[in-house]
Amino acid sequence: GIDEMGMLLLAHAVNDIRREKEEVNSDEVFINVSIKGLPGGHSGADIHLNIPNAIRHLGFILKEISTIYNEGKIAKIDGGFASNAIPMKAEALLAVSSSKIEEIKEIVRNYGQNHLISDKVALDVVSGNELVFSKEDSNKVISFLTSIIDGVNSYSTKYEGIVESSANIGVIATNGNEI
Repeated sequence: GIDEMGMLLLAHAVNDIRREKEEVNSDEVFINVSIKGLPGGHSGADIHLNIPNAIRHLGFILKEISTIYNEGKIAKIDGGFASNAIPMKAEALLAVSSSKIEEIKEIVRNYGQNHLISDKVALDVVSGNELVFSKEDSNKVISFLTSIIDGVNSYSTKYEGIVESSANIGVIATNGNEI
């Protein structure tokens, strides 16, 4: 659809992530990785300002956890509130091996410091009895979040400084067995 600024909005789902969830392993615990308090903005009017996207940053944190330690089965992932907004917050509930908690905390801490958002990123060990998506399906979601273009794609050749094409991950939500 077209929003109030005349921006074309496209919705895209991560196909194939509509599966039955599974039980966690006995050695796994839940962690909640969250990013909160980023400035946010309108994806049409503010996209050229390089405002950090909470969903995108969360995706890269999850990718590091998954790549380095082969950990992180998603139980829930949610963020953003509108498809035409740059998200201010996002969070994921993951099942990870209890023996890797300290290493994963270090990944999250380092990511926050390296991207100047350390006061906005948190990891909490939480109790839960959630079902999770398989590691394969979790990796599909992470791959989508980290491979899709986000930000300015091109500027107008006719009007200096005017964004011609851009992309934004505005919302991600878990709804039962579907992301």
